[in-house]
Amino acid sequence: MKILFLGTQLPLPADAGGRIRTLNLLKRLARDHDLTFVCSVDLNVEESVLDEMRQVCPKFIVVRQPQWDRNSWRYYLKLVASFVSPYPFSIAKDYSSALVRQLHQLIAAERFDVLVCDFLHASINLRGVNSLPIVLFEHNVEGEIFRRHYLQQKNWIGKLFWFYQWKKMQRYEEYVSRRVDCCIAVSDVDKQTFQRDYGLTNVSVIGTGVDVNYFADQRAVRKPHRLVFTGSMDWLPNEDVILWFANEILPLIHHRVPDVSLAIVGRRPGRKVVQLGHSWPQILVTGRVEDVRPFLAEGAVFIVPLRIGGGTRIKVFEAMASGIPVVSTSIGAEGLQVEHGHNILLADTPAAFAEAVTRLLESPATAQRMAAAAKSLVTENNDWSIVSRQFAEICRKTTLRQQGACK
Repeated sequence: MKILFLGTQLPLPADAGGRIRTLNLLKRLARDHDLTFVCSVDLNVEESVLDEMRQVCPKFIVVRQPQWDRNSWRYYLKLVASFVSPYPFSIAKDYSSALVRQLHQLIAAERFDVLVCDFLHASINLRGVNSLPIVLFEHNVEGEIFRRHYLQQKNWIGKLFWFYQWKKMQRYEEYVSRRVDCCIAVSDVDKQTFQRDYGLTNVSVIGTGVDVNYFADQRAVRKPHRLVFTGSMDWLPNEDVILWFANEILPLIHHRVPDVSLAIVGRRPGRKVVQLGHSWPQILVTGRVEDVRPFLAEGAVFIVPLRIGGGTRIKVFEAMASGIPVVSTSIGAEGLQVEHGHNILLADTPAAFAEAVTRLLESPATAQRMAAAAKSLVTENNDWSIVSRQFAEICRKTTLRQQGACK
C-alpha cells in the first residue's frame, strides 16, 4: 500500500506510550509498505533527531513550527482564550496552516491509498481532505480522559474548567470519528466506549505491542524492596497518580516494609514530584533517562496506580517483558488481556494497593511466579510484528471498502 501518515508529535525520543506505539508501527509499516510520514516538529529539534527519524522512515517530511511553552505567559493567554473557542484547548494548539498546506501538496502530487491520522489532535489539520480514505488512529478515548479529569477535581474552579473541556472534547471527538472512514482503537474497552458514547460503527482494534527481546536483554541484581514507576511526568494523569501513591499508599507499605524505596522514572517531573525526592530519602526522581530498562531490571515491583487515563498502558507490557511483577489499578490495566492473580495484581483503593505490593515484596517466590506468567503472556501474544500486521490489514480493508463504495 501507499500510505500517507500524518502526525503532530515526533515519536522521538520514544519516552511516552503514544510515541513508542507510533515509532514501532512506523518502523514496520515503512519496511513493508510505501510510507510517507509528514509531521510538524518544534523549531528547536536537533537535526540529529530528524536524521534518526529518517533512518526509521526515509520518506519523512518535516514541517517546522514553534511549540507552545507551558512556562510562558502566551501559553496561559491561549488557555484563557480557549474558553470561547469551539475546539478543546489540547486540540486547538496542534493546528498548523503550514502542515495543512504541505498535506494538500502531497495529496495533489501523489496517489496515496490511505491517509492515517495519528492521534485525534492531528485531525484538526485534515481540513479540506476528502479525496482518499482516512483512518484515525485513536491511542485513547480523549473524551473519556477529560471526563476522568473532571471527576478527580476537588474545587469548583477545576470542576468547571474540566467539565467545559470534557464536553467540547466529546463533541469534537464524535464529529471527527464519524467523519473518517475508520477509527482504530487500542483495546476492546475503547472500542465499546466509542460505540456507546458516539454511536460509531467504523471502529477496529489492534493489540498493544512490546519489543520482548529488547526489554528482556538486561541483566541486573534486583533490589529486594525497590518499586518502579515509569512514565512521562509532564502528562497530568501520571503526576496525579504518583502524588496519590506517595501520599496515601507508600506510607502504608513503609509501615510493613521499612526499607521500601521508589524510583520515579520519566521526563519533565513537575515541582510537586521533584519535591517528593527532596522530602522522602527513599524516593528517587530521575527525570528523563536514555534507557528505562536498567531501572526495570533492578526493580522488585512495578506499579501502575493510574486513576485517570484511556487507551492501554504500553508500560505494563514493557515491565512484564522485563521480568518484573506488576501491581496496577483497574484503569491502569484497562483494555489489556491480563488475569488478576495470575500475571498481574489489580487493586483500586490505597489499602488494597498497598496490600498487593507488600504481598509481592514479602514473598519473592510469588513475585517470581507472577513475573514468569506475565512474560509468557507478552512473548506469545504482543510482539510488534503481530500488531503492525493487524494495523496494515485494517488500512487495506478500509481502502477496499471505500473503493467499493465509489463504484
